[in-house]
Amino acid sequence: MKHFPSFLAALALASFSHFAAAQTKFLETPEQTKRAAEGIVASMAASNINGALAEFKPLSVIQGSDFEVFKAQVAGAQEKLLREFGLPTGYEYIRQDTVGTRVLRQQFVVFHENAPMVWNIVFFKQKNGWVITHLHFDGNSLRLFP
Repeated sequence: MKHFPSFLAALALASFSHFAAAQTKFLETPEQTKRAAEGIVASMAASNINGALAEFKPLSVIQGSDFEVFKAQVAGAQEKLLREFGLPTGYEYIRQDTVGTRVLRQQFVVFHENAPMVWNIVFFKQKNGWVITHLHFDGNSLRLFP
């Protein structure tokens, strides 16, 4: 089976070149980042892409027109993902990793009929609170092991 391309990370990085405050919601604690990330992943695991994007957008630093491009790319990736990996059948929380005091990653695995998909959502603590700077998923389940 081919690895699902991880172009979303590259798209997200390109979209953040402006770094103006696009988000409208800030989270106060790392526990809230876990709940927010889980809401996004749970929506994707339920094949509710619009719900996932609705939860992602207010926390994301991706700006308006760039977000529309991102949304279209995610929709296209979803079609390919379903073709190669099958329908989602559930998900599990894996771990939280931190770098210093202002960067953290929430990691999940979404199970599909044919293979697992690894999800990483990175949060950054700005002056007003935690926001999402990266959303990345791919089919390389080797990333789950040390």
